[in-house]
Amino acid sequence: MSFPIRETVLIVEDDPGVAELQRRRLKRAGYEVVLAASADEALNAAAADNVQLAVLDYRLPGQTTGLDLHRWFQSAGYDLPVILVTGFSDEATAIAALRAGVRDFVTKSPAYLDYLPEAVERVLKQVRTEASLEALRQQLVQSQKLEAVGRLAGGVAHDFNNMLTVILGYSEAILDQLDADHPLRADVEEIQQAATRSAGLTRQLLAFSRQQVSHPEVADLNTIVSNLQKMLQRLIGADVELVTRLEPQPAEVLVDIGQIEQVLMNLAVNARDAMPDGGRLVIETANLSVGAGGAFPARHAELPRGSYVALTVTDTGCGMDPQTQARIFEPFFTTKPVGQGTGLGLATVYGIVLQSGGMIFVDTEPGQGSTFSIYLPAAWTEQHQDEMTASCQTTGAHERCRRVSSPTSTSTCASSTGSAPRDTMRARNNRRLTGEWIDAHPPS
Repeated sequence: MSFPIRETVLIVEDDPGVAELQRRRLKRAGYEVVLAASADEALNAAAADNVQLAVLDYRLPGQTTGLDLHRWFQSAGYDLPVILVTGFSDEATAIAALRAGVRDFVTKSPAYLDYLPEAVERVLKQVRTEASLEALRQQLVQSQKLEAVGRLAGGVAHDFNNMLTVILGYSEAILDQLDADHPLRADVEEIQQAATRSAGLTRQLLAFSRQQVSHPEVADLNTIVSNLQKMLQRLIGADVELVTRLEPQPAEVLVDIGQIEQVLMNLAVNARDAMPDGGRLVIETANLSVGAGGAFPARHAELPRGSYVALTVTDTGCGMDPQTQARIFEPFFTTKPVGQGTGLGLATVYGIVLQSGGMIFVDTEPGQGSTFSIYLPAAWTEQHQDEMTASCQTTGAHERCRRVSSPTSTSTCASSTGSAPRDTMRARNNRRLTGEWIDAHPPS
């Protein structure tokens, strides 16, 4: 039986001959082995070496037992799985060992050396499985938390959006009736501008909650990145090098182009803020297939089978610790000082990616930069086209109708301010808000 070379096993055995036999057998099975003859040596080895499992003799020097050493490991914070080896078979000892958390109990016999590598592999496989299940549980808890926050944020944004519609509508109606030199005109314009900025926050909340009106179309991700390159360079500043590595073939996805542009701008601003002394920002696209022989990153193995276009944004910034990484997609969570961020940038990215039928992953370590990997279903995936069409129908016309039909004041405002063509008003607002967004995120 062959075993992968990856783990280090600590053998604690006071008999040099037995220890050497165990070492050889585990070494032959593919494990790195560290030897210790006493409890003190074992504690030092556990602290100094990257040990994944301990094989402990039950009888150790100084009236110490392997169970005592196991408890000391736990007290010292070493979460080591333990296999206990004893020269005699005692049911009471075996029960006590298993109750103490020992993973396996092996009796020394003529054949135990042949069994030992299998026991080590079985215990390590059990530990890896438990770690994977715990990671999945944590992902589920985080997903449920974000879903609950998203529902709350979407409801608040919907109600607030109705009130802003009234404020913007009436302020525009008042401005139409005021001369350019009227003393109140500047005050009304301030009201209008404040309401417009607030509307931008509601759009971010709606994007996070996946209730933003979407207009998906087939688009080449390479073209989106290329068209946005100059604007991104302006956002990140001259001290950050912008590098693009685009897929040679068309990277077509079914998305709302404006939303994907917002994703890129938010990630660029986030990367810039992580590199106050300058650095490099790399944006990459790639076509890939998951399953059926397709290659994909092993760390993103939970991707469903299918064809994807990958959008990867990597910076050389300060990176994040696990505590920060666990919360980065929560709305209003920010590590920036008060007044220097809304905490909605990455939350908006998360919502847009999920609304587009994709998945997003973050790989980061303190001092090692961050990589945001976005996987969007390829445009030629018929199932994705059907899902996005249904999503557009549900969150498009119905959502727009729901937003403007709730409060009476909104309907009154619409009737009193006239009926300007909706597409013309939206285009005008988009141009104005894009300029304001860039001005609000200047390079530091």
